[in-house]
Amino acid sequence: MFSVKTVLKQGQDFVPIEDWQGKVADSGYVAGALILTLDGTIILDASVWDDINWLWPLIVNGLPDLLDGKDTATGFPDQPITFSVTHVDREWLRLHVFCGGHDYARKKIRKRAYLGEMTRAAIDFFTRFDAIAPRDYAAAHYVPILNDIADRLQRGSVR
Repeated sequence: MFSVKTVLKQGQDFVPIEDWQGKVADSGYVAGALILTLDGTIILDASVWDDINWLWPLIVNGLPDLLDGKDTATGFPDQPITFSVTHVDREWLRLHVFCGGHDYARKKIRKRAYLGEMTRAAIDFFTRFDAIAPRDYAAAHYVPILNDIADRLQRGSVR
């Protein structure tokens, strides 16, 4: 099973977005991380953090490509880290998060599990972030894209 959790940096600690209290100080730059877990093992943790409000959109922009059978890669907003997802075959993807010669994560994941969970987690992030980030309008742009991906997954429209 593949799961994704968004955490926001508060001082030296990370707080799950669903437990965040109040508003963020600056909605333009919100430190946070994606905690990725595969079959009960954390494969990407909060040590790889960045501006989460910029990282999520960069990742979401690649989801339609994956759905259409294309590979995708993006950089982290303020770090020289690459988040790459490539096709192994029609059923499997390879997630590779790296910087130079250092691998943070390199795992094979079922394509439908990856797309389904990333879509769910992204909708959760944008919906919650909309409530805690003054004057951030990303949810209005990205949630419809994510809903379309969820609909395509439901219909089995995956290449």
